[in-house]
Amino acid sequence: SVAPSAQAMDALVGAFFKANRKDQAIAFLNAVLTKNPENANAIVLMGSVQLSNGATDEARKSYLSAIKAQPKDIIGYRALADFYVSQKQYDEAIEVVRSGIEQRPDVTSFHMILANTLERKADYESAISEYQSLLDREPGNLVAANNLASLLLDQRTDSASLKKAQSLAVSLRKSEIPQFKDTLAW
Repeated sequence: SVAPSAQAMDALVGAFFKANRKDQAIAFLNAVLTKNPENANAIVLMGSVQLSNGATDEARKSYLSAIKAQPKDIIGYRALADFYVSQKQYDEAIEVVRSGIEQRPDVTSFHMILANTLERKADYESAISEYQSLLDREPGNLVAANNLASLLLDQRTDSASLKKAQSLAVSLRKSEIPQFKDTLAW
């Protein structure tokens, strides 16, 4: 039999959740994992079920297992980092994302998660550096431009930083996203 795609698994487990049938979600995921114990998506979904049941330690272990099973797949790192951020364990989240970046330095979302987590931790200078580094690699990344402009405006008062924020904000002018227009107005 063919393993279900990640999207199909996500949809099915989501449907079980909406129908309040977590037991069926668990049975389905156990069946998938019996056939393929290395299926990182199924392991992460199992962690999500565990988390929804209040079993935070089991969920954390599942997310770690997903990383161990598929160290090049981003799903385990993202799930574990999100878990740590939700627990306000920012240093742990940063460590997880950095190990994901070591495996897959090309993944933009890792750099965004890292910058965002640094910002939540109130390590603004490191967040500014990370957003700037991301923009150096991807000059058209409007989310990074918006976040960097906001941080520069909120955290710095020197004229070079304010000019940089202004030039970033101008690049957001063409966007249809209301939050970006707010940054420009600010």
